[in-house]
Amino acid sequence: MDDRFRRSDEERLIATLTELDAAKASMRKVQVELASAVSALARSDCSPDCLYTFETVKQAMNEATVRYRRAVESFNVSCQKRPEAVVSVAHATAS
Repeated sequence: MDDRFRRSDEERLIATLTELDAAKASMRKVQVELASAVSALARSDCSPDCLYTFETVKQAMNEATVRYRRAVESFNVSCQKRPEAVVSVAHATAS
């Protein structure tokens, strides 16, 4: 196969892995915010301000989850299309 195509596949895989890492980090950050919002909500007897904060963070969590699922799906597609590229990139990044 032409190296131009192989490099392109590897670049796409690296971009996919980068997005997967970013989506996972975003989800972890929002999980912490959600835990804090739930705790504040429980302490405040569901005050309107805390309820608003909770709803806002809940929406952010839903969006972060969708982003992460899409990143995982994209990674799975990459693995199915070019398993040897996945192995090649894994070896290159492990060095």
